[in-house]
Amino acid sequence: MTKEPLVEKEEEERGLSFSLGRFPGAKNRGLIASSSSSLTQGSVVFQSVPYAAVLRDDGLHERDHFTFEKSKDHFNVNNSNVNNNSSESPRQQQQQQQNRQQQLQRCSATKFARYFSRENQLKDWEDGYDKETKALKSCQLRAPKAMVRLASKIVWRMQRERKNETNTNENKNNAENEVPASEEKSRKTKRTALAAPTGRLYDDEGKTEQLGLGRGYSTVFDQLTHGEESKTFGLNNPSDYTLAAMTRAYLTHSLNVDDSVVSDEERAERYEREYEDIPSVADLAKLIGKLRLNCHTLCDDELRPYGIGVYPVAAMMNHSENPNCFATFRGKKMIVRCLRDVLPGEELTISYDELMKPKRERAKSLKSNYGFDLHDDGEEEEEGQEDLLPLSEIPLIGGHKLRALSRAPKYTDEDEERSWFQVERASGGIVDGGCHIYRLFGEESGGFFEDNSALASFNLEESVDEDYDDDDEGDDGENDEDKEKDKEETETNGDLSKDPEFAGQKTYGQSNKSKKSNKKKTRLIVETWGDCKNVVVAEIAERFCQAFELVEKLSSTSSGDVSDGSSLNRAWDRFNSLTDTRSALFGASVGIARGHHLRVKALESFMNAAVLFEDWKIAFDCGTELTPSFEKYYPNHHPQIAVHNVAVLKLLLERLMADTYAVGARLSAPASIIESLDEIKEKAKELASGVSRVVGEDSTVVEQLVEAMHTCKMMREQVLKEADSLCSSDDDAF
Repeated sequence: MTKEPLVEKEEEERGLSFSLGRFPGAKNRGLIASSSSSLTQGSVVFQSVPYAAVLRDDGLHERDHFTFEKSKDHFNVNNSNVNNNSSESPRQQQQQQQNRQQQLQRCSATKFARYFSRENQLKDWEDGYDKETKALKSCQLRAPKAMVRLASKIVWRMQRERKNETNTNENKNNAENEVPASEEKSRKTKRTALAAPTGRLYDDEGKTEQLGLGRGYSTVFDQLTHGEESKTFGLNNPSDYTLAAMTRAYLTHSLNVDDSVVSDEERAERYEREYEDIPSVADLAKLIGKLRLNCHTLCDDELRPYGIGVYPVAAMMNHSENPNCFATFRGKKMIVRCLRDVLPGEELTISYDELMKPKRERAKSLKSNYGFDLHDDGEEEEEGQEDLLPLSEIPLIGGHKLRALSRAPKYTDEDEERSWFQVERASGGIVDGGCHIYRLFGEESGGFFEDNSALASFNLEESVDEDYDDDDEGDDGENDEDKEKDKEETETNGDLSKDPEFAGQKTYGQSNKSKKSNKKKTRLIVETWGDCKNVVVAEIAERFCQAFELVEKLSSTSSGDVSDGSSLNRAWDRFNSLTDTRSALFGASVGIARGHHLRVKALESFMNAAVLFEDWKIAFDCGTELTPSFEKYYPNHHPQIAVHNVAVLKLLLERLMADTYAVGARLSAPASIIESLDEIKEKAKELASGVSRVVGEDSTVVEQLVEAMHTCKMMREQVLKEADSLCSSDDDAF
């Protein structure tokens, strides 16, 4: 039974269509649709700007460092056979011309940031990049993890806000005294500088104050309280502590300690005096914990991540297995829209994790990354579920294990979840029970900690271009004399390096010269329950593990060990032979069903690899088989469904073009081709209409659909032209 929230702030009178409510139990707070709101499908609930945001590594070299904007990627179809006079559509030619006029220019001082204009660079400088420039130079232009840069950016903004507040109070006090005329001009200049947006208190265009979340740094450090009671938060979390120490080092490097101070006592005294406005490691660990549990990943319309940021208002939205809202991003700006009609007083929710994966895996991910259990507040934990011990455990080749459970694990016995674990017989029919294959070691922690071993040793990511030129303007290369000074300073640090406040400064900025990897080989667990305990024997479980590792290897990089289309086909045949009951290689008595989580993961991986190698048949077959799963687990018109449907439509068009214009092939059955093109065009038109209502007409997904319709039109004209030409030649021959 859902508990009614207690509304803390009713904001409909102030122009907001939602309010902040408090829920009994673990949910704490959430956003509620106002009593007079009329939120329909596609309605914009609110738009939000971040307190701070940074680009991830995969977005650094292709987006503006200040606006996070990128040159738009349009639907790229090789239509050289469609139009002999031009290999590109007018829309593509126009876009290429615009891209040439708007090229990203690299910052000459750091070789790190890129901007579309000088104006954006100056704005970013005022927004804190002046501090980051010093920090990057001091660590030899090796940028730390995105989370460290985000925490540092928050601290720098907090410092500007405090400085601005102090100066404002001083101006108020001075205003009470008579100001000489000779000083009036300089005083006005100072007030103008203080009025600049770089130091003003953050309020997300007034929304944080209206919701009672305050202004400025307090909206992050004081209001984002979720997870603080956890035993793995802040200093109690090794990752939080390590990132906090890295952040502290990054911040203090930006202040350029005088190299003449060499003794431990003088260095410590200078440290306390110069860095008194820098938060302690304990406070930074608390901040890192808050960011880990409340940050948002910025994604483009095709759901490719490019940054992380903290949005205090959006952080108030709770997770739901059936969300009624979703977030899209335009540069730094977040836009929250409704997936369906929302009733007045209904809670506004989003999904924190992918919905198209087993609920059991999603529950583990949410617990690990966000610190809460996936169950209703009023729902009691099923007795004994947490201590579900296996009846038997059989070791498998490769260190894997086969476990037989006495009953179905939590979240796996629900009707809509059973298909994720179903096993089918070769003779036909589904086996009662289930089979779940998952990682034991090497399990992804999610969030922002890709490699804990690298974090522990303070290894930094190489973020400078490979075409780095020491002779570039503004490059202050480190000479031998500077290196010798660094060596002497390192030798004189002594026991001070053991201080948590100085942790990592001796190794900060140094590359990891060790090529050895301490990662353990991934071990898998094959858990079975019900009748599956009797049919999934060790031999079959080992084949499932081999298939899992094959998919995992394919997903780890762009193509894994697959180097061309033929090797991709062999890998696809190999996966099917390991998991399909119809395999002639093993003659297995059982195999995974069509909706099994391993097959769904394999379909996604093979589809992406097939697109890379332009094997349109495998890509289209995988995409078509995935469509029912997307429609089953995602709400209608969800961005995930839209992106998938557009991909399948593009694959269908690519496959049709490949078959129509095969090398040496003669155009045959033009009527059938034209009919297929008309169907694709109508499908694209229908999708564009539905997607634009939900995600907006400016979405790149809509633009791709429009481009697909344009391609269908051009292909249709070309096919008709070639058909008329063939008819004319046949008449002449007759």
